[in-house]
Amino acid sequence: MREMKLDKLKGTLVDFNELEHVLDNFDAIGAWQIELRKAHDDPLELDELILHVERLDKGDEAHLRQELTNESPR
Repeated sequence: MREMKLDKLKGTLVDFNELEHVLDNFDAIGAWQIELRKAHDDPLELDELILHVERLDKGDEAHLRQELTNESPR
């Protein structure tokens, strides 16, 4: 699985059900996993959401990253 860092979470509500639907609708993504952690393993640092994905095709990773970014709510 590849790691894609999407965004920081501190002070932001994340609807994981919506995120699940977005990820499940990407044909280029097989398995995926979300990891929540603190930056630099410091409990006082910002929250991070790390997305691990298994690409089903040999497509361009930068293109997939851009598609995922475009799908994320702002």
